[in-house]
Amino acid sequence: MESKQANAYSIGVLYLALCELLDIPIFAIDLPRQFVFAYIDTLHHFYSVDDAPVQQMQFFVDPMNGMVYTQKDVDTYLKKINATDRETYFKPVDAKRVIFKMLEELMLCYRYKRDDEKAAEIQELMNILVGV
Repeated sequence: MESKQANAYSIGVLYLALCELLDIPIFAIDLPRQFVFAYIDTLHHFYSVDDAPVQQMQFFVDPMNGMVYTQKDVDTYLKKINATDRETYFKPVDAKRVIFKMLEELMLCYRYKRDDEKAAEIQELMNILVGV
């Protein structure tokens, strides 16, 4: 916080926490090379009370710049990078996965700065998180 610098994951975790406090249905999804949130709305059937509600992604938000994307935008991005198994990218990820991705990004930053000791410490935390 002192340097007023952050990456997508640290900003995203704050964004997720605020949304949770405000009961806004925003969830992280695991797109390749992107940290994006999905606004998931629950749709209820008014004609038949017996039908289960359906959850549907309404739009996507990039926590770094606040850009809002449509389903078509995300589909275009996935086609552009030749992503396979597209359905897996539209499932909300749990907090453990978000923390893992945040640590992974932090480790890469330390490696970029050639601070191998700190990178190794972060790698140890990642191993603990996944139970290795």
